[in-house]
Amino acid sequence: MAFENSTKFKYIVKMAVEKHGLDPDVAQAVVSEYYRVLYDNVMGLKKPVMRMEYFGVLILSKQKLIKAIDKARAKVADLPEGTVRTNRQTLNFEKLRIKEKALIQINEYYERIQKEYLERLEKQKSNSGGN
Repeated sequence: MAFENSTKFKYIVKMAVEKHGLDPDVAQAVVSEYYRVLYDNVMGLKKPVMRMEYFGVLILSKQKLIKAIDKARAKVADLPEGTVRTNRQTLNFEKLRIKEKALIQINEYYERIQKEYLERLEKQKSNSGGN
């Protein structure tokens, strides 16, 4: 993954290995697995708020996501039909696809939450009305 190539990542792993006397290969494998799981959780977005150990809370803003999708669509729309895509253009298409998928998942999540809330409210009304 891209983060493994970053200088900061290599420095942090090296520092931890030296400080705690760890095997470098094991430390690298553990950190890589942690980031892989983290990346999979973010990409498989189930709800817009995620608690990530050691990182805090990730909150995906629906409005910011909509703006990002609009910007990505503008980049993709500039490409004339039938032209061969460069790597950057292919990446723009992929980013747009991921963002649109996230927006769909967020909308489904909020619809499900609203439905559950209304069902609970209806259940409470029916329970209190029968007493």
